[in-house]
Amino acid sequence: MKRFEFLTEMIQKYGFKIGAEVGTGKGATAAYLFRNNPTLHLIEVAYYPDSSYKKGDYTSRAKETWRRRVRRYRHRMTVHTCPSREAVKMVRKGSLDFVFIDADHSYKECLHDIKKWFPKVRKGGLVCGHDFQDRFPGVEKAVREVFGTKFETTEDSVWYVWK
Repeated sequence: MKRFEFLTEMIQKYGFKIGAEVGTGKGATAAYLFRNNPTLHLIEVAYYPDSSYKKGDYTSRAKETWRRRVRRYRHRMTVHTCPSREAVKMVRKGSLDFVFIDADHSYKECLHDIKKWFPKVRKGGLVCGHDFQDRFPGVEKAVREVFGTKFETTEDSVWYVWK
């Protein structure tokens, strides 16, 4: 089961209405979630550093692909184009049904994201992220530091914990 399928299953099973995607990449996850969950509102942390690069680099392509994929859903989004460290300050404590963390995969930034976004999720909500795998040791280290062994993983490298 892919990450977007896992999230859709959780959204539908638990009636989630509002979530946050921290780190948007090319927008595949958001587009899938919007298509398959017609009442979902997403806070998109769509930060593309140095997007002034020459056209054709990854950052520019990712940003344009994300825009194209989610454009039709803009009425169901709140977009923050700043780093996660700034965006999290604009979200009320306990206001989210879920957060999906998939931004900076370094230990320091992933740890910060987990600690700062966790309080934004209501009791009974879902805190989760992507890339819990050897290729991203910072993600594994941060998740284990915060949650110890009290988290679960999926076959698509999603880690999750219920609040």
